[in-house]
Amino acid sequence: MLSWSLWPHGLRTGFDILAKFSGIKCVYPTFEDDPQLECSDFNDLHRLRGLRETCRQLFAKGNRLSNSTDLLSLTLNKLKTAKRDNRRTFAKELLNAVDIGMLTCPVPNSPADLFNMFCIVLRDMGLESVYRATVKDHIARRLNRKCRTAQAPRSFSERITDPNKRPQHITYKRFETSVMTDEILQYVQAAPIDA
Repeated sequence: MLSWSLWPHGLRTGFDILAKFSGIKCVYPTFEDDPQLECSDFNDLHRLRGLRETCRQLFAKGNRLSNSTDLLSLTLNKLKTAKRDNRRTFAKELLNAVDIGMLTCPVPNSPADLFNMFCIVLRDMGLESVYRATVKDHIARRLNRKCRTAQAPRSFSERITDPNKRPQHITYKRFETSVMTDEILQYVQAAPIDA
């Protein structure tokens, strides 16, 4: 069982250890009555609350880090421990985390769900107002890219859509909808069938 200083290096180290080794348990001290996190490690806990509380927390299950099999949860937890002293470095790590989150989008997480998850983490870190727009924009751009990539194989090339390049034996008609409508059905039913 390992314990360490809470913010931010200790938790990051704990997640790294869990990722590399199996059978390891990592715990962190909790200070519910210290919202400013002026206390950060088990030495502080021992000094404030004594040996009994320190032992209780060392062997408790509620304050164990878990190496979740859910990559998004693990990524969000690692983001919470990222260094914040360099804004550019943190922004890069944040956008990498959003990219990992986009692996779960649009299923099982909608773009709005993903955005809300990141906002909660950033709010807990006191950084939501700084990075909220960045996360929203990055999710939108990545979603647009995913949609374009998914639709590309279903799109017709210019060879088909351009009447000057289209072979004579191909008939092309564009409908401005992605669902079957009465107009489309009537068009298909009226089309001549070549035998």
